[in-house]
Amino acid sequence: MATKNFSSIGGFGVGSTEVLNPQLELKNISAIHMVADDFTDASNDIFISKRTTDPANNLLRLSFDGSTNTSTNTPPLGHNSVAFVKAKVFGQEVNNNIYVFASAFDAVITVDTQGVPTLQAQYENVIHEHLPGVETWTVTPVAFQIGSNAFFSFDVEAVSTTSTVKWIGIIDITKVSTA
Repeated sequence: MATKNFSSIGGFGVGSTEVLNPQLELKNISAIHMVADDFTDASNDIFISKRTTDPANNLLRLSFDGSTNTSTNTPPLGHNSVAFVKAKVFGQEVNNNIYVFASAFDAVITVDTQGVPTLQAQYENVIHEHLPGVETWTVTPVAFQIGSNAFFSFDVEAVSTTSTVKWIGIIDITKVSTA
């Protein structure tokens, strides 16, 4: 399938940012939302998230622009649903690149009829942990509710008196209706 070029002749316009190149590779994408043709009650979302913790703000939630609450720019998990999460989260001390933390996750979240999420299962595999001195860095999966909608992200924490840590997460969420 060939890609098509669009122009604004006749009043139709397309943004100038390339998202699919001629080799059919995605570019300039920060989140992907896929819906199955055969299962309209199922979807898959892939997100890139970031956050920076420091001694004054050592516990924060990953977000998609580094500061905005996740719920303002992600789809909710949906009522009467189950969500399967795969993620990798990486933390690195910004002043000394040798201090790092890397972890992989699998989690299952259910959401009831009222939109209340429950983290049913979680598995963490710490891939690498090289921290300064007596510091502890942790990544915690968190299912939370805002209003009547359920969301999912990770809380990142660096208990430290000196370290500033930049956190990066790749979060893959598959949601399926149980109704």
